[in-house]
Amino acid sequence: MDLVLIPAYEPDEALIGLTQRLRGENFSVLVVDDGSGENYADIFDAVRENDATVVTHLKNRGKGAALKTAFTWFLENRPDGLGVVTVDGDDQHHPADTRNCTE
Repeated sequence: MDLVLIPAYEPDEALIGLTQRLRGENFSVLVVDDGSGENYADIFDAVRENDATVVTHLKNRGKGAALKTAFTWFLENRPDGLGVVTVDGDDQHHPADTRNCTE
């Protein structure tokens, strides 16, 4: 199964729908909460309910650091994985396009 990495800082509810659709396409999903804070806990809880993994930075460290965290997670938790695709959490990437990218 392919893994999709999503760095997220103060996301809106679009992230919830995106993770639902990605899971519907049989992607594993890893979201890095880049220090969004308690005001966004409900969104990340809903993402977890969509069977996505969420890794949290305690404070905002930037998109580059969020991606490094995600890549490290991938290497440690999926040592036999073939690769990853990164998408933005604002739902600008359609899951079918993500599938095409993996192929």
